[in-house]
Amino acid sequence: GVQTCALPIFVSVGNSSVYAYSGDGSVWSPGLVGFAGTIGFNQVACGGTNIYFAAGDYATIVKSVGYGNTITSWSKLSLIQEVVVPGLGVVARVGASYTASFRSVAYSPYFDTWTAVGVATATPTVFCGVGIGTSSLTQRYSDTLSNLNCVVAGPNQIVAVGDNGTIIRSVNNLVWESLTSPTNQNLNKVIYANGSFIAVGNNGVVIKSINSSVFQYIYTNITDNIIDIFYKDFYVILTSTGKLYYSFDLTTWVLRSTNQSNILRSILFVPSVGLEGRYVSVGWGGTAIYSDPTYNRATATANVTAGVVTSITITEGGFGRSEEHTSE
Repeated sequence: GVQTCALPIFVSVGNSSVYAYSGDGSVWSPGLVGFAGTIGFNQVACGGTNIYFAAGDYATIVKSVGYGNTITSWSKLSLIQEVVVPGLGVVARVGASYTASFRSVAYSPYFDTWTAVGVATATPTVFCGVGIGTSSLTQRYSDTLSNLNCVVAGPNQIVAVGDNGTIIRSVNNLVWESLTSPTNQNLNKVIYANGSFIAVGNNGVVIKSINSSVFQYIYTNITDNIIDIFYKDFYVILTSTGKLYYSFDLTTWVLRSTNQSNILRSILFVPSVGLEGRYVSVGWGGTAIYSDPTYNRATATANVTAGVVTSITITEGGFGRSEEHTSE
């Protein structure tokens, strides 16, 4: 995954405890999170202006802080479980027994909390922490035994999605409840955009919330498994076959070449980099690519007769540009 805070440092994490950071998305500096290179990290998230959390295998959540154009070394968070002491009726905080992989972590500026989700165990589980700089996460009941693949925060609630169409939500990051899903396909990513939660998954599935508890199915022209989605003026998705598409309505998706062959896993847009912002995407084999909107503007040729434009032919549609024809 790749992420950046308000402070423009791109941070990416991956297999074998590898991470990399960049000031502009074009030149990267690699490093190791630690753990003797034995832990794979699945996603990185940002809180505030410079706090990074990464979610990984073997119940690992780590934290780093961005300063200038670099980041600090990573430190591991403690996982806490609350248990009632027999005979005393008091709650004790002990080390959690969770040992599975975390797949996603997210910060909520609305609640000032972190949430981590991952592979299911015998106990329905999410982990939550209070405060942007917290050093521990506490186990909570998730109301599902399905694997959870992604979590995101909106203004009024936090939503997580997972295998078999699973959707859960919380309005306080303490109590979680399951929602009815319009699909039984695995859901791989969820975002909050344009006032709605939007989730994507296997076999081209796209669903969108129409209120706080109801999701509707969106029919698309995509059949691949969708593994990531991002929104900035229009939607961009990545598929498990390495394809990138964009759409203005979540229904019709247009294929866009990435000019390389490695599978991309994560994409984002940062408006503060470049002349008009920059898209950055990372993927397999240490791949990191970027695209500037100025480079991908639409181009066209015009035919002019006696000083009057008689026709226009679009020669390059541009990344995310709508091709419309008007006449007067």
